Amino acid sequence: MKSKIKRKEKFLFIIIAGLLLSNTMIWAVAEVAITSGKWQIARDDDFIRNDGVEGDLKDIVLVDEKNGWAVGGNLILHTNDGGETWEIQTTGAESPPTLWSVYFRDAKSGVIAGTGTSRGFGRVSSNRGPGQAEPGRGSTGERPGPPGDGTRPGPGEGGPPPGFGEGGPPPGFAPPGFGGGGGTAVYKTEDGGKTWVEQRVDARSALADIQMVDEKVGYAVGESDTVVKTTDGGATWNQIMSGQRARTGETRSYLDGLYFVTPEIGWMVGSFGKIMHTTDGGQNWEEPQVDTPNDLKSAHFVSDKEGWVVGNEGTILHTVDGGKTWEQQKSDTEDSLRSVVFLDKNVGWACGDFGTVVHTIDGGKTWKRENTGTSTNLFSISACKEYCWAVGEWGLIIRYVPTK
Repeated sequence: MKSKIKRKEKFLFIIIAGLLLSNTMIWAVAEVAITSGKWQIARDDDFIRNDGVEGDLKDIVLVDEKNGWAVGGNLILHTNDGGETWEIQTTGAESPPTLWSVYFRDAKSGVIAGTGTSRGFGRVSSNRGPGQAEPGRGSTGERPGPPGDGTRPGPGEGGPPPGFGEGGPPPGFAPPGFGGGGGTAVYKTEDGGKTWVEQRVDARSALADIQMVDEKVGYAVGESDTVVKTTDGGATWNQIMSGQRARTGETRSYLDGLYFVTPEIGWMVGSFGKIMHTTDGGQNWEEPQVDTPNDLKSAHFVSDKEGWVVGNEGTILHTVDGGKTWEQQKSDTEDSLRSVVFLDKNVGWACGDFGTVVHTIDGGKTWKRENTGTSTNLFSISACKEYCWAVGEWGLIIRYVPTK
């Protein structure tokens, strides 16, 4: 009874505020819509196999309530009806790339990134059923880490992102140097993914994340602390960080996520609690001290001052001074978080291992774990208006349905 009263009071307050300030009425209605809802399985983790392909979806992006893209292995999926149906797109490459990241600025212009040798999921000819493990997987569906990488545990234990080791990658991202790889791959489309054109990249490291900040400037990050940048709309990508910090002890260092708010101002995150910040388009970098040893996976900023970073063991970090200082927020989970997204300075989600999704409506002062209806590892989350989607192992796609 107490919780019901609180919800009713909040609803009345929002409506009254909207009546008093008519120009905020639209905002008030949106606030009601996105503060309550539930998760649904849009496509379960069998639909990829039933469609003749198998593996994991690593990244998803929404540009509006209808159009979105998801990638993983050598597969590109596109929806133009809000996720009711998904069509397969292809790069047309003779040897399809293994894809880790996708970014679209609108419904036409987008980029995808990964590594040049396909080592993920793609078309399959075997009749292996859902109950049979993929080669290299155990009965739990977890995959071994990179060969010789005994220092890093698996999913849910603060483990690394996926590697290219024997038996395929574990959830997340890891360098081709641990099991072979085929160099850098970036493709661009200007027609919504109907055709893709391979771009020239001055690097040979696998790329984990990519973003076009505007129509000309973009960045991508990956293995061996590699950072590449384009200033011509993606036609050419030049390496602006050499990867000299490629090893710490016996483990490989990598950058796994990035977020730029302008062509000059951005942040990158990666292994061993690494956060890097630039205010001049990558000519110079600052590395603030962060009170966590955990690998960091994803970043999202709502301004040049305020943002969030997530990582292993439920890590959530928050800054309000452009990344000079970071505070830990209680995430309501100890499972590793792989991706974070915010609609504004208050409303955000993060997803990760074992079907974990945590949600905040107060800028991270409180995070609450939500019931997603799955225990499958989730790798990426994206939101547009009140719509939110996440993707994960075996091609799982889930969506957040607001209660209106």
